[in-house]
Amino acid sequence: MQNRWIALIAALCGLAPAPLAAVTLSCNAIPVTVTADNRDLAAQICQSTQSVLSRLSECHVHLHRPVKIEIVSDLPSSCLGLYHCGENHIEVLSPDAALSQRTEKSVFATLSKQEFFESILAHELTHAAYDATPCPFGDCAATAEYLAYTMQIMTLPPATREEIENGFEIDKTITRDEINPMILYMAPNAFIRKSWGHLMQRENSCAYIKQIMEGKILFDSEHP
Repeated sequence: MQNRWIALIAALCGLAPAPLAAVTLSCNAIPVTVTADNRDLAAQICQSTQSVLSRLSECHVHLHRPVKIEIVSDLPSSCLGLYHCGENHIEVLSPDAALSQRTEKSVFATLSKQEFFESILAHELTHAAYDATPCPFGDCAATAEYLAYTMQIMTLPPATREEIENGFEIDKTITRDEINPMILYMAPNAFIRKSWGHLMQRENSCAYIKQIMEGKILFDSEHP
């Protein structure tokens, strides 16, 4: 009898649909591979990544190493994307999953699904690009996130970018001391607003980004 029940359970389990095999595509003309649940999604992500990298390059943010992008259904700590430092590996939620995780308080709450997803790609690809820049302190979190968040906004369509800027204190002088890890971790939305306001107050914002990418400007300091 016991063997019959085991056989029945095995048969019932066999009725469950098998998980779809992941598909990996090498994206045309860019040093990126994308792994997703299906070929159509992988091709869509390749196209979005190519567009985002083109916009990033206009502000001196370039990939120097091949990068793997993996589309996943879940990430820890409510993350929407995650760059694995030193591994050239990005995990990012699918466009639908990312949209479902977005909060009303997010700086990016008004973006369309496509704009929101591509902004996440811009954020994580900026991390991948900056990973090639040595950090003299071992941890340059404030600098890396300043770059990632400002490029996340910079790569948006101009009209969308202007909409996000509403409520930002662009006209209030923001000092470099205000871009620090404490604000980053305690009040990330405030960090984003301060970072963008600070960048917009530079005489040439993309020239400033280039200096950060070259390791000439840091917002972090050696821990005591």
